[in-house]
This record gives sequence, structure tokens and C-alpha cells, in this order.
Amino acid sequence: MLDVPGWQRSARFVAVIALAGPGVPDGLVTSEGAIEGAITHEPIGHDGFGYDPVFWIPRCAKTTAQMSAAEKDAISHRGRALRRMSGTFKVLFSS
Repeated sequence: MLDVPGWQRSARFVAVIALAGPGVPDGLVTSEGAIEGAITHEPIGHDGFGYDPVFWIPRCAKTTAQMSAAEKDAISHRGRALRRMSGTFKVLFSS
């Protein structure tokens, strides 16, 4: 990717959670969370792992490797999917 210009370095991470079984509406409920970003030319930051040093979040003006765990949890694609599913959990399991 060394020769790929910045405007072509967009990236998106998506997480989908599925809940299936008896008592679940229509037998299946899904929830999706996504985060938009870009791939940097060089690694930036030292925290995290995997793609964190090269995944730039424009609205935060930093890579996920530069974020605290709390910052990263607040914007993560997995966290968004879980938070969206939490209402379903409450309805199904609140008895």
C-alpha cells in the first residue's frame, strides 16, 4: 500500500452480533456496529495490537493505538454492536 494515496486509504470495521433461539422474535435478531477510518502510511502509537497503529480515526484525530482503552471502547465496532443489542437482551431476559 506504499503507493496508495490518502484519499484511497479508507477503512471500515464492522461487527455483527446474532442472537438465535426459542423466544427470540422471528428466531433471529442481529445487531451491527461499524467504525470508519483510514489506513495511515506509517504506524502511529504504541498501545493496542494488530491494526491499531495504522487505523486512523479522523473525528478523533488519532489512531486507535493512541487511544486509551476507554476511548477505544466508546467508539469500537464491537461495542456499538453490543450496545445496540443490549435493548433486545433487556426485553428477552428481564423476567
